[in-house]
Amino acid sequence: PGKCNSCSKYSAFVILLTELINEDMWCHFELWFMFLFSLLHVTFCKEWVNLMFAQQWVTSTCLEYPTHGCNIFPNVTSWTVHGVWASDKNGEPIDDCGGAPFDINKLEAILPSLYKNWVSTFTDQTVYKFLKHEWTKHGSCVVGTPPFKNELDYFSIGLRMLKDYDVYLALLSDGIIPSVTNQYTFKSINNSLVKAFKVTPKITCTDTDKSKRALYQIKVCLDHQLKPVSCSSGTNCPAKGLWYLPLHPAKPIDYRVVVGVVSVIIVGIIIGIIVWKCVRKRRAGYAELGVSSN
Repeated sequence: PGKCNSCSKYSAFVILLTELINEDMWCHFELWFMFLFSLLHVTFCKEWVNLMFAQQWVTSTCLEYPTHGCNIFPNVTSWTVHGVWASDKNGEPIDDCGGAPFDINKLEAILPSLYKNWVSTFTDQTVYKFLKHEWTKHGSCVVGTPPFKNELDYFSIGLRMLKDYDVYLALLSDGIIPSVTNQYTFKSINNSLVKAFKVTPKITCTDTDKSKRALYQIKVCLDHQLKPVSCSSGTNCPAKGLWYLPLHPAKPIDYRVVVGVVSVIIVGIIIGIIVWKCVRKRRAGYAELGVSSN
């Protein structure tokens, strides 16, 4: 299993112990306090055993958190990363492990991909804040253990998993596509994902504004070697009547604009007919007089 957080925790422990030995150890109460604190942390810190790779369908994310303003960027065209989350041997989540602070400059090489595939849809949360949250809460608990050597590795591996476990293509291969008219069964969606990933994922749903359930998150469980394993059973999705809503719903038609455009066209046609008839009548009069209309 992966050691909790990183080697920095243990390095700090060793450094403090060395300082106490080298100094007049009984006189440095502040060092003793820090030593005991480090000892407690090393003793009780959990080790991560499994990971959960979570993808979200951002249309449903907006429905799940209605108190946040919603803004789905035009460049978002598929499922996006929610996070890579660690858990212990009992399946309990491990988070907020401390360690190195978030530094977005270390992600410069993959920022374009992050801003498309690992985004926040909330108007009150920038992509930067979302990435910082995921790193502080989850990335800090796996960094320092293979293959998560550093911050760049953590986010790069998350992006790679998005390609390895492509939910959109898995569902598309069985004719399951986002729609405002079609509904699906949980079994059909689950079977498509099991067929594609070779393991059973965890599927969660959210309420729509019409009190129906919509597909929200797909979570793939992995062991400490990043090999996929079946997740525990259980879902909050209905057996049938499950919605898979479009990312960018069509905007409602403003019929006032339509009526205005049609009216202008009709008036233009009427004026054209009147002008055409006047010109024709005028030419006929000239012809009777034997005068050229030119």
